[in-house]
Amino acid sequence: MNAGINQEVRARIIAAADQLFEAGGRGDFPAVDAVRRAARTDMNTTSQVMREWRRAQTAQPASVAVAIPERVQQAQQAALAELWTAAQELANEALTAARQAWEAERVEADALRAELSQAFESQAEELAAAQARIAELETEAQQTGQALAGVRAEMAQAQEQTHTATARVAEIERRADNLHAELDRAHTALAELATAREQAARQLGELDALRSQNAALLAMLRPAGPVEPEKPARTPRASKNDNPEG
Repeated sequence: MNAGINQEVRARIIAAADQLFEAGGRGDFPAVDAVRRAARTDMNTTSQVMREWRRAQTAQPASVAVAIPERVQQAQQAALAELWTAAQELANEALTAARQAWEAERVEADALRAELSQAFESQAEELAAAQARIAELETEAQQTGQALAGVRAEMAQAQEQTHTATARVAEIERRADNLHAELDRAHTALAELATAREQAARQLGELDALRSQNAALLAMLRPAGPVEPEKPARTPRASKNDNPEG
């Protein structure tokens, strides 16, 4: 028994082997890889415990006579040779049984080595498949990272465009405010111009009245004689710029 193996692990392996052996009708010993999977242990430990388990299943006690039995010594001298011959036959049978047991163990060991080789090959295939899957996942992760970088670049560009559009909107709003202010000033100027026109019209009316009064006074002060017709007062024409409409 290998003392370096944990007893709890050993117990799990033996229990799994017994269960699989019973499930198989106690015909063939369970495969090492099947026991390893059922016990959830590593291959080396499982193979070591399985060798002990199989040896225990195939071990058959056999007695080997190494000395003349007491009953033979007590027998008569005449039967001593015959009894000794029988003892030798028993010894030979025990030796033959031991050789058969060792041969069976050798065959079992060969079968165990074959099972281990097949199990290691199966593990190698599983490892290769796992490595291929890992490589595939790494490739997918790299592609996902590249796609994420592209999305981040597009987001940065969109943010920059948004900032530019916001600045343009602010500039347009500022210009609109300036235009509103200029329009208000223009409306104020038009109102002042209309007031000035009204004042000019009143002043022109007053000037015409003064001219009429002056003409009447002059007529009263002139001596009698032919009276020249008075020329009508000339009204200054309004400038195109004085038109509040235009």
